Amino acid sequence: MREQFHDIFRNYFRSQLLQSRGGAFTQERAAAVLHMSVRAYAALEGGESCCGLITFLLFLRFICPDRESFLEGLFQEWDRAVREAREEA
Repeated sequence: MREQFHDIFRNYFRSQLLQSRGGAFTQERAAAVLHMSVRAYAALEGGESCCGLITFLLFLRFICPDRESFLEGLFQEWDRAVREAREEA
């Protein structure tokens, strides 16, 4: 289940990163705000990698337009996965 939570987080973070960036940030600007290379940022957007805690906190602080909604949406995705796993068991 832990691996599934990680996959859900990676995919959810990616979708929210793309939504949050929208037209407000270029990849270069978003990478600078997150203190990472443009290549590493592109890997996040492409779903090829996941972020660490510091990158996640920088995203919440400086890029995410609504932290509460972000976290609520993430927990809803996790809850859905738990329900589905219980139903399959």
